[in-house]
Parts: sequence; C-alpha cells; structure tokens
Amino acid sequence: MNLDGSRCYSALRAPFQCYIQLFMPEELAKSYDPRDYDDAVLDTDDAVGGMIVAASQGSVTLQNMGNGPAVSLEYRFNRVDAPAGASVARPHGYLQNIPAAGDFVMALARDVLRSLEYHCVITYDSLSRHRYKSTITIRNLVLTAFHFERQR
Repeated sequence: MNLDGSRCYSALRAPFQCYIQLFMPEELAKSYDPRDYDDAVLDTDDAVGGMIVAASQGSVTLQNMGNGPAVSLEYRFNRVDAPAGASVARPHGYLQNIPAAGDFVMALARDVLRSLEYHCVITYDSLSRHRYKSTITIRNLVLTAFHFERQR
C-alpha cells in the first residue's frame, strides 16, 4: 500500500512506485512488467533493462504514479533509428487529465513498439501550475532509460 492509500500493483512494482511517489509526486510513467530473467541477464537484443512495457489489453498504458492529477497531458513517441524518408509510426495524443494513481490505456498496440527504439516524451501540468516532462526510452519493449524534469 502506498502512503496515499492506493495499492501498488505487485510486490515487485511496490518499491519503485512508492519511491517515485515519495520523491517525484507528479510523476508519470509507462505501466511495466518485469522482464524475462534470462533476457535481462543476457541483455537480449542489446536492450539493457529489467522492465518491459506491460501488456494491458494488448495496448500501451500510461500510469500516473503521483499524488495529484496530471492535467493537459501530451504524449509523443519519436522513433530513434528511423531511416530517412521512411514511413514509421509516430503515435501522439492529448489527454485532459489522468487522476492520481490512475492509468489510461492508449490507442496504441504494444506490438508497434516491438523490435524498434522509441523515445516516449510526455509533458503535463500539476494543479500547482508546474510543467513537467518525462522521457522514457523504449528498445524492443524494454524500458532502458527514464528522465524526469520540471520545466516551469
């Protein structure tokens, strides 16, 4: 159970999720699952990381791990290694809000991200009018990097 009374989704997620809530209260992240042990140890597909994009109804899910709602949220998936002139998926969208500890199942099939590398850039406001930006690097469904910053 988190400090705000909401439940963590699993014992493995609980420490990370609670840590984020304590130190970055307006944080958003992708819902994630533990990566297959052998793949994580062997860095399969040159992807270093122990978490993968969770399969929620076959789609990518955005999760608010903060104590307050995220409002005026914009997200964009930027393909990292796209060949020049190639036709590639660049999913993007806008949400009015995601409540505290809530999630949103995106209209984005998880398999679109398979075998590719994307930067998922999410910008949003808090009720206190601060603007935040989260950038998550995803390589073949593996969450390989996470960067959080307050913009204003």
